[in-house]
This record gives sequence, structure tokens and C-alpha cells, in this order.
Amino acid sequence: FDNWMYGRYSQIICISDQAEENYRKYLGDSNSVCTIYNGIDYNKYSNAKYANDIRKIGTKIITNVAAFRPQKDQPTLIKAMQYLPEDFHLCLVGSGDERRKEFFEVMIAEYGLGNRVHLLGMRSDVPEVLAASDYVVMCSHYEGLSLSSLEGMASGKPFLADNVDGLYEIVKGNGVLFEHEDAKGFADAIMKLDNDDRYRELIGRQCQNKAINYDINIMVAKYLEMYKLVLWRN
Repeated sequence: FDNWMYGRYSQIICISDQAEENYRKYLGDSNSVCTIYNGIDYNKYSNAKYANDIRKIGTKIITNVAAFRPQKDQPTLIKAMQYLPEDFHLCLVGSGDERRKEFFEVMIAEYGLGNRVHLLGMRSDVPEVLAASDYVVMCSHYEGLSLSSLEGMASGKPFLADNVDGLYEIVKGNGVLFEHEDAKGFADAIMKLDNDDRYRELIGRQCQNKAINYDINIMVAKYLEMYKLVLWRN
């Protein structure tokens, strides 16, 4: 059925290299399959002013922007806070079905982190929240192409992510990877950045240099080029 369905399309566009690889493994090689990465408004995130309320939370801010659903792994970030000094604060931005179960409030209380882990809910000023942060992190069990991660990298802050499909591809060689569900490894990676100014600044620059390649104008140009190619073929 999948072979029949996908065979009806003139062109199949995947949003990540891993997605294209998975497609080819499942349905075989085809000239009608390609990858065009989703895009972000790079300038909106790279030039944002910081949100005052975030800076007032604490001395050092780690921010995660993600929906609260099973795919994501906010629990590992919460666990990691027990390995970090008291002046580190974790801000979790987002909402979702998992958030409404009050699981996170219970977990935060069990670890005694009520003053250091902040559930901020939905924010309409995410670029400003990231600008006010010291570190940005994405922790998931898997991803397609994480726009939230690219936005975090565009902010110019050191970006960390766990080593899973969809994050590995964009973070390796640019930001910092830690192993999946490794709370201590994440905390160690944060401390390595925090103790080395030059390393921290280097990672921030590398992240921005990577993110600019995903600017939405590049995505639009590639889609227009693909539509023109398909029209010419037909």
C-alpha cells in the first residue's frame, strides 16, 4: 500500500537526511526522493533582546523549549539538576498532554528542585527567552528535524542535545552532544562549558554558523526550484 501511495507523487520531499535514509531503506531507492530542510527565521533569533523576567530567575539559566509529550525527555533534564551547583536554574518552556498530568510537579518536588526548575508554560516571546538564557538544550528520544533546536542554535547560546536521530545530524561538530537519558553526562557537559570561557564562546559561534544554513529563505528557494523542476519534467 505504501509503495502504491508514494508512487502517485511526482516528488517526495523529506525534512531530514535521516528521514530520507529511512524512506529509502523502507521503500527502496528512487530519483523522486530528496531532502529539503525545514527553515527558521534566523534573524529573529540571532538578534533578539533578552526577556527581563528570565534573567531575574537566577544566575545561570538553562532553557529547554519543547512540547510535553512522550517523544520528549524533560525528565532527564530535571534529574540532571541534582548534579549541578545551586546557582543553575532550568526553565522548561512548552505545554502538552504530559504536562497536564502533574507528573512533573511531583518529580520536581521529589528531587527537591522546586526553587531551581521552572515550568514556564507557553511563551509568545521564545526568541527573547533564549536570548536571556546561558545555555539551550534539547532532550528527546527521537526527532525528525527539530526546528526548536535550530532556533536555539541561532540564538548564539551554547546548544546541547542528546545523541539521537534528528539531533545528532545538526548538532555534531557544532554544539555539544551527550548520551541518551544520561543526566550526569548532561550535567558534566554543562560544567565543562561553564568552566571554559573560550570553549563556551566557540560552541556558541559554531551553533549560529550551523543554524544560518537553515534560514527559511533558503528553504523557500529550494522548494521553488523543486516545483519548477517537477513542472519541467511533466
